Amino acid sequence: MLEKYEAKELWDLYQNLPKKIQNIFWDKDISSRIEKTSERFELSEEKTDTLVRIVAFIYLGILPPSRIKQVLEEEMALREEKSKVLADEIIRFLIAPLGPLLRELYSKEEIEGVGIKSFKEEKKEKNSSEFGDVYREPLDE
Repeated sequence: MLEKYEAKELWDLYQNLPKKIQNIFWDKDISSRIEKTSERFELSEEKTDTLVRIVAFIYLGILPPSRIKQVLEEEMALREEKSKVLADEIIRFLIAPLGPLLRELYSKEEIEGVGIKSFKEEKKEKNSSEFGDVYREPLDE
């Protein structure tokens, strides 16, 4: 269950965030992604408001990303399958693109626990091959 916060408490939390993270709250792309997610899952206005609150709590550092699925089930009364798919969508479109910024709020384990790898790890995986060189091709013997 999401905790209730007074507007002043939320404002204080927002004020203490780094400027880069504060800018997320005013990004039109983020609101567009939330709106598209809401449409895809045919969420009512009330459930869309809850979704916005969940995402805001994640960006404020109040709700760890690992708890998204559980909170969706509790707050929106969604079935387990639908809450898992919605949680995956939230992670994919609203959290993963901001992973480097959210690392300032959450531990490395918390971010990686929801499947978000660091840019360096992703780059290393893409560039690795048996030969240690992306441009080398195996010789046919």
